[in-house]
This record gives sequence, C-alpha cells and structure tokens, in this order.
Amino acid sequence: MTMSRVGPAVPFDPELGAALAAPRARLAAAPLSPDPIVRARELDGYMRLSSRDLERGGAFTVDERRVPGPQGAPDVLLVLCRPETADRPVRGCS
Repeated sequence: MTMSRVGPAVPFDPELGAALAAPRARLAAAPLSPDPIVRARELDGYMRLSSRDLERGGAFTVDERRVPGPQGAPDVLLVLCRPETADRPVRGCS
C-alpha cells in the first residue's frame, strides 16, 4: 500500500531531527504491519511510564481517560499531560 501526503508536513522541533532519523529510516525499510503492533502491545506494561514519571515533579497534571475503540476492540487509553502553569489549552505542535 502506498500512502500519499495529504498536506504539508507537521512541524516539529528541529532538535528532534536527529532523534527521528533512525525511526524514519526503519519505517522506510520495513513499512508497518500488524505483527509489530501486536508485539508492542504485549510489551506495553514494560515500556509505559507511570503517572508520577510524567508529572515531572509537579510540572504537569496527568489525566488518563478511556474512549471506545472500534467495534469489537478494546477501549483506547488516552494520557493527557497539561503543564501546571498553563492558563489556556496547549497544542502539541506550533
């Protein structure tokens, strides 16, 4: 399956470029399939940060919510991290 770009690339912090190079190369070499996703879900408990880790010493408020998944699938866990100092909604990308 070939995916086409719908719009411009999502902006990101340029300092992340080096960190994103390796995953981007892996995706180009071996496109995603359901098999690695299943394996990643099996490891989810091992890789998941705790709410305390995400709070970063009180810098963030962490809220977990579950939303319905597709029919017949489990619910999807959303983890919302908001800066404590934010006085309005904060977007992930600027």
